[in-house]
Amino acid sequence: IADSHVVAYTTAVDALKKQIPQKILPISGHSFAYRCPVCGQYIGTLLNTTHTYCMSCGQALEVERL
Repeated sequence: IADSHVVAYTTAVDALKKQIPQKILPISGHSFAYRCPVCGQYIGTLLNTTHTYCMSCGQALEVERL
């Protein structure tokens, strides 16, 4: 398999994985503050976040409302 095919395949798989929502992760020591499970970017709090995607890496996010 040519290197260009491997790069194209890997890029496609990575893009598809970003479309599968991942649960946001709590930030230790902060009540209700959360971060992206992929890049660690601050997402917000459960009370104010409306993000369905990480604004830093593009990962789809699963946000459970209180």
